[in-house]
Amino acid sequence: QHRRGLICVGLAVGVTVLVRDLIHRPLRLVSAMAATSYAAYILHVYIVVPLQAAITGPHASPFLKFGVVAVLAVLLSFGAAHLSRRVPGIRRLLGTSPG
Repeated sequence: QHRRGLICVGLAVGVTVLVRDLIHRPLRLVSAMAATSYAAYILHVYIVVPLQAAITGPHASPFLKFGVVAVLAVLLSFGAAHLSRRVPGIRRLLGTSPG
């Protein structure tokens, strides 16, 4: 049982280091997401909760519902965070700088 945990942690760290070493330059999308990550963190609650409420009705697999909500939440959270860079009051509040 402990061996599986060690293998999982080792793979998680190993793959992270491997990807970091293979990609030497920062990707444009990743840089943009990094610049707005705090704003996305603050805003994601206001996006995830309504998405979850909207998806409770349809009869589907919980895994499918999770996947749909997760993908939409990431896209909408970072999209809203990116747009928050254009509004001076919100930009100051969320700590995003104009790009």
